This record gives sequence, C-alpha cells and structure tokens, in this order.
Amino acid sequence: MGAHAYLYKIQSWDAPERLTRMIPERLSRPPPGRTRLARQAHETWHAHKLTNVLPLRSLDRTRRAFPFGVIKEWNSLPAEFFQDAFEYSRLQNFKCSVNMHLRGML
Repeated sequence: MGAHAYLYKIQSWDAPERLTRMIPERLSRPPPGRTRLARQAHETWHAHKLTNVLPLRSLDRTRRAFPFGVIKEWNSLPAEFFQDAFEYSRLQNFKCSVNMHLRGML
C-alpha cells in the first residue's frame, strides 16, 4: 500500500523532474468489444490507469521494483478512488480506500 500512496503523492504535488519521469504513461481506453471481458475492461477503465512497459518475461527483480510492481494493483483500483484527480488533501482518504480495497472489504 505504501507504493500506491507514493505513486499518488508523485502525481499530486509538484515533484522533481526525475521523479515524475518514473510515472509510466497512461493507458488509453479500450474499445467496448464483443466479449464479456472486453466490455468489463471498457466499463471499469479510468483515466489514471498506467501502462506496464516491461515485457512479460522480464527479470523478477525488475518486475517487483517501483513503480512496475504496483501497476497491476494500481490499475485494478476503482474509478471512484480518483474522482477528485490527485489532490494532496485527499491523500489520507485515498490510503484508507486502498487499504480497504486490498483487504477485500470494499
């Protein structure tokens, strides 16, 4: 959960250039598609999903490094976590929501 909060912080305050370069590019919205999985991906998409630039068969150590180790979980977060974009004043609410989501309480 700490990596999620750190990724949120980097996007919510005016971070130095070297830190903002660590944030991967955003995913574009997938087309609606014909299958149930494609429709679900289209409906659950939010503007803050990130791409994972590492190939599938990358080194395990690199795949667990920040921010690549948290991108899959970051992209699974519900869109309502990002309703107010990235405001530093909402950081505590974001952390509580992520904690409850990861524990399976939401």
